Amino acid sequence: MKASYSLITFTLASAFHIVLCMITHSNNSRPGPHQISFRPQARNVPLQASMTVTDEPGYYEDGNFGIRLENVLIVKEADTKFNFADKGYLEFEHITWAPYQRKLMDLSLLSPEEISWVNNYHSRCRELLVPYMDETEMAWLKKATEPISA
Repeated sequence: MKASYSLITFTLASAFHIVLCMITHSNNSRPGPHQISFRPQARNVPLQASMTVTDEPGYYEDGNFGIRLENVLIVKEADTKFNFADKGYLEFEHITWAPYQRKLMDLSLLSPEEISWVNNYHSRCRELLVPYMDETEMAWLKKATEPISA
């Protein structure tokens, strides 16, 4: 079974672009029908639990450079306090884990909440990856996921 990809781009008010690559698995490798986009056709197939998407936030300067982070996410049912109209809610769960390179971060631009998010993400990376690593790899991971502060 082959994976197929469909790229979708949308712009946020901050002028950053989010590119989502929808991954679907099918015998005929057609792109997935689900999209997260401002385009009207994105409403044709709603997200459902067990679908996968990639979250690829990035910054691009035309003709110069671009950087992008990528995580594969699975759509799952959310357990929420409120459930209006008994429709339920969905949330995303990371299913790929790799530390972010701190040398590429301008920590002065991050809020305390964002720093906390990165630290929590890195902590979860260590928790999940260490059981599969040898001593050399664990030393690298420990350094790559050290807590950051502004």
